[in-house]
Amino acid sequence: SGTVTLNGQPVPHLVVHFMPDEGRPSWGYTDEQGRFTLNYTRDRDGAELGKHKVWFVYEPKAQDAGQEMEWMKSGPPRASEELAAALQKFGSDSASPLTLDVQQAESDLQLKLD
Repeated sequence: SGTVTLNGQPVPHLVVHFMPDEGRPSWGYTDEQGRFTLNYTRDRDGAELGKHKVWFVYEPKAQDAGQEMEWMKSGPPRASEELAAALQKFGSDSASPLTLDVQQAESDLQLKLD
């Protein structure tokens, strides 16, 4: 688990992808404080040990049915210009330069998009 920031500020509404060199990928979703926990399987959190490519996708989720209905009419909120620019660099497995070597369980990863 950990936190995603951009210019020192937490980044909510991101899917965090960890793709190992070999094996099953993991993913997590950032909350309003930019915190995430990786899901390995339905019943297990975490990621495989070893090197991982890390990338991010902006995916806002409605907080309730009213907000979901509003978004159906107007569309979900768009990423800020600053976040959109960061996602040009970190927004796909082929583009992202970010790699991490997972050797043990960590609960305070600091992933910076700047």
